[in-house]
Amino acid sequence: MKSFLILLFLIPLISANKDKDSVDSSFPLIALIISVVALVLSIISIVLAVIILRMFLKAKKGVGKLGRLMKS
Repeated sequence: MKSFLILLFLIPLISANKDKDSVDSSFPLIALIISVVALVLSIISIVLAVIILRMFLKAKKGVGKLGRLMKS
């Protein structure tokens, strides 16, 4: 995933060397969009990690669906 984001940053830089006027105006916008998408994805992954951790902590206590499955 990170290598994909790095490639998305490098493509406008490579094309900026060929035609500087047309790409320089759109590059900050592209970089902003990519950084917002990366921020949203990282927040989603943190939330999912917290949910999964809470599920396993409840399962250790024997509470919840996963805990009942582990008991049987």
